[in-house]
Amino acid sequence: MVMDWLNKMAESSPWRGFVTVQCEFLMQMEKAMDDAGMTQTALAAKAGLSRSTVSRMLTADMDPKLSTLVRVANALDMKLVVRLEPRDDDTKEADPC
Repeated sequence: MVMDWLNKMAESSPWRGFVTVQCEFLMQMEKAMDDAGMTQTALAAKAGLSRSTVSRMLTADMDPKLSTLVRVANALDMKLVVRLEPRDDDTKEADPC
């Protein structure tokens, strides 16, 4: 149901690219957790979040604030990089999920 909502939102102009960005972040987050041998509980504690928040992030059940993403990145000993790039409207981005 969540992915249906995300896909529907991705079709509308203001949300274009959201699903791709969110999915890429979640895949990187899961990999970083696996590489560090970190559980959701451990990540939540280190980031100062609830385990429920981490779980909801990993299931795309929330749209976290940028400050939450930074806390997760710091807890994983990583940095969050956000940038704007020109988009080529003639090509459709492939959905990594």
